[in-house]
Amino acid sequence: MINPIIEPMALQLFQNLQPNNDPIEFMLDYLKNNFGNRPSISEGERMELDFLRKEVPRLRGAVSGGDGQGNSTASEKRGETSSEESGDDMIEDLPSAKPNNRAGPRMSVSAEVFGKFNKQGDYQPPVHFKSDQQISAIKDKMERNFMFNSLNPIDKKKILEAVLPVRKEAGDVIIKEGDDGDNFYLVESGELECTKFLKKDDAEPTKLKVYVPGESFGELALLYNAPRAATITCKSADCELWSLDRNTFNHIIKQAVQKKREKYDDFLERVEILKMMEKYERTKIADAFKEQWFDAGDYIIKQGDKDGSEFFMIIEGNIIATKTFEPGKPA
Repeated sequence: MINPIIEPMALQLFQNLQPNNDPIEFMLDYLKNNFGNRPSISEGERMELDFLRKEVPRLRGAVSGGDGQGNSTASEKRGETSSEESGDDMIEDLPSAKPNNRAGPRMSVSAEVFGKFNKQGDYQPPVHFKSDQQISAIKDKMERNFMFNSLNPIDKKKILEAVLPVRKEAGDVIIKEGDDGDNFYLVESGELECTKFLKKDDAEPTKLKVYVPGESFGELALLYNAPRAATITCKSADCELWSLDRNTFNHIIKQAVQKKREKYDDFLERVEILKMMEKYERTKIADAFKEQWFDAGDYIIKQGDKDGSEFFMIIEGNIIATKTFEPGKPA
């Protein structure tokens, strides 16, 4: 199911699409306006570059001994090493990083990279005590939320132990459009309103949807290392949420989502209606997928059903579509 993406886009489509406009172009413009264009560099490459930028100053200091006179010695040693062990990698001289003196709000934190200096297995998520009633309530909502579909039972238990309760009152802003993303939220009770400035010159934000118990928000900024895409405000007199910190989200949920993306990447590139989308936009659809399996003879949708809230794509197998044009006659 891809309701978290489709619902607000469909609302804008019905409200603003002109009779002569192409709905496909409208949807593509909507995705670009809401989430912005992404550079051609892949997310994995960007993560590696961010990590290497942080490591270079430390490695240079270690090589030079911190006295500023180690460059020539290091170069000589590199020359000796290359002649003796031609297979080893060398650290080239790079320009010093310029200090950032720009005042203003904190910039987005780069996504975590796992490797020799940062092993995924070394991370231990926090554990916070919860009553049996709270555990049962969280489990129920996790089972009904697409963000947890990719998790195995062990990872689900870690998330269950790591989340913290958050209580908000009417009018309280939980996340604000443009801010950095530090937490992921699961709604326990109450309703929250999602709004966004669709255009820079809008006087008032557009209402996109209302979050209800069992739904979650805040994952986009963490998954894509981007500013908050919308503002979420407590609408009810009281709202109870479960909050998950950025580190735990990245080490557990994000890793599972990335594996899921890899699984669906080739498939989505072959879907006709998605060929005009950029890779970044297709990965967001993959994040929202929920697999459903059917046996031969099972009905997936029926003519006349009023609940048209699900959109299906065929991953494997063959499906027959039939339609009754006259009541009483076979399809």
